[in-house]
Amino acid sequence: MIIGGADRVNSVKFVKLKSGKIVRHVDEQYLRKDIPCGVSTCPLCDKNQQCNLQIEFVQHADVEMVEDEQVMRNRERIYIVDHLFTLNQYDFIENCEALSNFVLPDTVLRYLNRKNIQSFHGMKNLIEQEQRQIYYFYNENFKETHVKDTQFAGKGLDYKLKRKMAVAYDWYFQHLQGLTKGNKVYLLTDSLKAKQDYLSMLKGDDVKLNVITMEDFIVMNAARHPELMNYMGFAQQVDIESEQAAKDMSTSEELYEDHLTFDEMQIGIREGKYFKGRFMTSRVNMDEANALVDGLKDDLIILGLKNQNRALNGDTVCIQVLPEKDWVRNFKESDMVNAIDKEDPAQAISAADQEQGEEEREENIPPSKEKITLMQKINTEKERRVTAKVVGIIKPMNKTYGGSILSQQDQSAETRKKFDLFMRNMKIPAADIDLYRVFVPFNIQLPQVIVKALDPHALEKKRFILRIGKWMKYSPFPFGQFIRILGEEGKMNTESAMILHEFNVDTRPFSQKVIQCLPSAGAEWKIPQEEIDKRLDLRTYCVCSVDPIGCKDIDDALHCIELPNGNYEVGVHIADVTHFVRAGSEIDKEAARRCTTVYLVEKRTDMLPGLLTENLCSIRGGVERLTFSVIWEIDKTTLKAVKVDYRKTVIKSRAALDYYTAQKMIDNPDDHTDLTEGLRRLLKIATVLRDRRNLQGALTLASPEIKFKLDDKRENPTDASEYVHVSTHYMIEEFMLLANIAVAEKIVSHYPSFAVLRRHPQPKEKEIAAFVEQLNKQGFEVSMESSKTFAESLDRAYKPGNPFFNKLIRIMATRSMNQAVYFCLADFDVAEVFHYGLAVPLYTHFTSPIRRYADVLVHRLLAAAIDITSLTNDMTDKFKMARQCDQMNRKNRNARFASMASTELNTFLFFKNKQVERQGDIIEEAMVMRITKAGMFVMIKSFGVEGLIADSQYQKVQVDTEKEQALVNGAELVRPFDTLKIKILPESVEFRRQIKFIYISRIEVGEQVGAGDVEMAEEGGAGEQSLSEAKKSSKKRKNKQH
Repeated sequence: MIIGGADRVNSVKFVKLKSGKIVRHVDEQYLRKDIPCGVSTCPLCDKNQQCNLQIEFVQHADVEMVEDEQVMRNRERIYIVDHLFTLNQYDFIENCEALSNFVLPDTVLRYLNRKNIQSFHGMKNLIEQEQRQIYYFYNENFKETHVKDTQFAGKGLDYKLKRKMAVAYDWYFQHLQGLTKGNKVYLLTDSLKAKQDYLSMLKGDDVKLNVITMEDFIVMNAARHPELMNYMGFAQQVDIESEQAAKDMSTSEELYEDHLTFDEMQIGIREGKYFKGRFMTSRVNMDEANALVDGLKDDLIILGLKNQNRALNGDTVCIQVLPEKDWVRNFKESDMVNAIDKEDPAQAISAADQEQGEEEREENIPPSKEKITLMQKINTEKERRVTAKVVGIIKPMNKTYGGSILSQQDQSAETRKKFDLFMRNMKIPAADIDLYRVFVPFNIQLPQVIVKALDPHALEKKRFILRIGKWMKYSPFPFGQFIRILGEEGKMNTESAMILHEFNVDTRPFSQKVIQCLPSAGAEWKIPQEEIDKRLDLRTYCVCSVDPIGCKDIDDALHCIELPNGNYEVGVHIADVTHFVRAGSEIDKEAARRCTTVYLVEKRTDMLPGLLTENLCSIRGGVERLTFSVIWEIDKTTLKAVKVDYRKTVIKSRAALDYYTAQKMIDNPDDHTDLTEGLRRLLKIATVLRDRRNLQGALTLASPEIKFKLDDKRENPTDASEYVHVSTHYMIEEFMLLANIAVAEKIVSHYPSFAVLRRHPQPKEKEIAAFVEQLNKQGFEVSMESSKTFAESLDRAYKPGNPFFNKLIRIMATRSMNQAVYFCLADFDVAEVFHYGLAVPLYTHFTSPIRRYADVLVHRLLAAAIDITSLTNDMTDKFKMARQCDQMNRKNRNARFASMASTELNTFLFFKNKQVERQGDIIEEAMVMRITKAGMFVMIKSFGVEGLIADSQYQKVQVDTEKEQALVNGAELVRPFDTLKIKILPESVEFRRQIKFIYISRIEVGEQVGAGDVEMAEEGGAGEQSLSEAKKSSKKRKNKQH
């Protein structure tokens, strides 16, 4: 049928659902005849503004000649990238500017959307970059290149996609034949096998000649782009498995068992022989790993590299439980208990950035009787930890990693031994040994990797990104594939870039579509009068903000005045981000993907463009701003709210204060300005609010917070100290909590099915048990009946004259807590959403929309609840809201891990610099937190820095995990909460930075390390920046789990 110049075709599919029901799907498509090839000067096509490809034609009257040198260089060839190359070599596409002027078929982008959602969005952004000259070709809707699915009966998905690519490539080749000087169109795939498949589908030697692999591409372009040769060794490894298969490996030592096939794993899991789980490696002991399995109360432990069988941290694996004789009694993990970080970052990254294709979805089959029996046995086991081994990889982590390669002289004795075993087992010719290097990942939970490069010396002393590939059973290392160089090892920009990459933080510039959503007037934008007329005008009120020193993204401001009846009016005014970020817009979609601003010590990566975060939304002093406000009337006697109102407002802040300036104003008896008196009233009310919350059972927790003073270039920490809290910190904290609770109650009353809230589950018995046991040994009883009884127990765990012990107890209690998470109320009963740490029934995030997407959603819910706007269809879809909450939780975890890694990096640099300056030892006082198999975990009193005193060349540490004590150097017995004198030794071993703590002696009560061993940073000063200061959430809420 012809409609509007297009042919309509229908395709019918029968799909089996998880329930077993078979449904019939009919897809209707319209095939057009006028889709252009994308070449801007093609005389045969009707061109549009998306036609951006360049190619050099033979002289033609209708062809406009282009003289630009860069364009002329790009006219040499047009590449068509296939689905395999785009999926497996996306990082190469993104970072290799030599690959431009190429066609991205519609089939490929659809496939990428199903296989890797992050790469899908990245490719869409690349299409917008004009300099890359990428043409999106609708081959599925073009009559000349459309292929009917009926042609693929009985064929697999890979054959179907290759056939569509072959048809599209052949059309381009024939379409431009005779117009160009020579054959200029190339089909680019990623392996020799795929190339051979295409050659079998194509007809004509001239057409077949231009099917190329990544290696061919590098050779063709290396003369003009010599940097491509860095990729050559890694490009060759795409086919390394087939090369090794041709070798006689009969004399090679088998280091690992064969993996089961996918079908064998699936059948075994269904029959109950195996389990499917998430593999996680210990952070302190690579020989120790565990697997999280649905339906089991405890993790399965996997001990030894042989039992781990080449699984990588974050892989989804097939696990076989070992015989009961191999189960372990009294097993103590090497890692210190930290429930907040129990979910490994790899799990968050993997889940956030990968989506299963339709062909990978599993059927929901009930477990067999044998499996149920085994699970019951495991779940009822009380005396032993169940051990297991990996028998196959169901789904490997689809991620790239940062790190550095070792020169052969820098290899440790252990690494050299493994390297020699690799060369011998893998039959590497002696002439090629110098081409191989050992790559050391930044992530300590990953093994070393073997890489090959034609010029490995050019990669030494560099940080670069690599993808881990095949790991053969004869090799002590997996193979790695080079992606891109980050920069010189040791440079702050390079190290920070690696941290952000490691935790999957999106650092790409905002796309042009996002930028177009911003006000065209830019920084000169002014609030229109018609917008002011719609709002409550509070520009004459004495409003101010109180934030960390140097804060630029100011979310909130407050005011407090006395009303004629003697009561107080308190207002919390939050930046009205949703005025600029409209639901469903490109900027909204981008914010929904990023979810949060990420703070490193020396910089931040914004969720929204800087025009909003630092200017139009930031509540700067003396500037009119749009806000969303919660305003209370508070009784002057009881200091309880008697009325609450929610309004869109416009304010003009009197001052943007920092915590310490605000505190000095409050403490100055001679300061009676309106601004200062308002701050005093706020502090008075906040003090009562805090005491009232504590009486209700809110937990007072703590976390170590170190701040750094940076040099003028913000590249090196020159000083460090523990962050000092003042009263204005909890003043702001209390009013942010009050606003969040009030908004939570409002949106739940209107939208009980899809309100976005934040819950903090009660601690799990396993995580809290070790902490309770430690307190019991110190003579303190702990009740876990409720948050109130737990809070009272913590209050009793107090030692007069030992303030660091008292603080350390709060820190360790925080580590035993679960992480608070976002959720959609539709998934829970109201009784299940109690916030354990705050001891409140309902809680949400409303107060930081500049840096948290959850707050943006809550602003929209509140605006709809007070009849300002209506909700979009997406906001009323509880399934979409639940998925968005999952995304926000994952991104928030990644942001936290990135911030922690940045703090660790700067802590190392600080101590390294101090060591050089002092030309001597750094001696400090520390307290023992926990003793595990790995050694003694301690915290330095003056900095809040943690570390491990382990058995090493510097000291002999013998651990008794049953009694939780350690014998050091055969002489001194150490127990938890002992105070130690230690030496701090920053070292870099094979590019992995470590702060080693060396035991000197125990310190008896009353003894102290001499003052001045390491100078403390003074409060304030130029160049000062703190991770804690930058992260307003941690400063405005002592309770980390909020």
